[in-house]
Amino acid sequence: MLIDRQDFGVQTGFPATAENDEVFLYCSFIGLEIEGRGFDGTLIGCRFEKIDWYWGLFNGALISKTRFAGCKFRGTSFMGCRFVECEFEGCEFVLDNAGGGCKFKDCVLVECKFHKCEFVPAGQNNPAPFLGTRSYGGGQIECMGLEELSN
Repeated sequence: MLIDRQDFGVQTGFPATAENDEVFLYCSFIGLEIEGRGFDGTLIGCRFEKIDWYWGLFNGALISKTRFAGCKFRGTSFMGCRFVECEFEGCEFVLDNAGGGCKFKDCVLVECKFHKCEFVPAGQNNPAPFLGTRSYGGGQIECMGLEELSN
């Protein structure tokens, strides 16, 4: 189902009836706390601000021209996702309460930018946040824990 140009915030919450494979077009998500919710749909031209997403599971999602600002991802996994011309500004990718880190596994990032983001490593035995992920263009500026993406 297509959800077009809608705003979701503290008053409305995340759409409870939404299936994981929804297409969100030019929607905004502001100030939400989301726990354990998966997403394997499509985000085009969306905006996420001050979102706290705990144990998110993004599987095979297509995320294009979407901006994430001041968001916190705790123990969130991005598996097989495609990010195209996305921006992450001031975002935190931190550990969940069991010490599990965020990871981007087998993803593709095309012209994506990370600016002043922080990636907290999950520990010595855990791999870097990007596993089998390919990045074309884009890069990072002033990020902590994200040395593997060049400027």
